[in-house]
Formats: sequence, C-alpha cells, structure tokens
Amino acid sequence: ETMAAASPADMNQLTSRAAQLLTALRHQHDAGMLTAARDGLEEAVMRVESEAPVTAGAFRRLLDALANIGL
Repeated sequence: ETMAAASPADMNQLTSRAAQLLTALRHQHDAGMLTAARDGLEEAVMRVESEAPVTAGAFRRLLDALANIGL
C-alpha cells in the first residue's frame, strides 16, 4: 500500500486528527475533548479505509487500544 492511493486531503485530515488525539492524551484533556478527538480520528479513518486499508487498519488498532483502556 502506498499513501498515494488515498487523496492527499484525506491523508492530511487523518494525520491531523491523529495529532489532535495524541495532543489531547498527552495534555490529559477532559473526557469531552478526548472523545471529540477520538471520534474525529475515527471519521478520518473511515474516509481512507477503502483506498488505504493498511493505514486505516493501523489507526483502527490505535483506537481499539484506547478503547481497551477506557478512552
């Protein structure tokens, strides 16, 4: 898989949403901000899933790991 399969705008959105989530986690933001950041990442993952399944799968595993620890 290459990242070129998904549109640059979608990949930028995906990485931006991931960065927002990691920032919220690092700064221990309140649950509402964490939920919004997680939901934003999940939406971005869904947008690239068909064009970049391996990339989407990696981010899905991150989301699953966060869910497993209650986030």
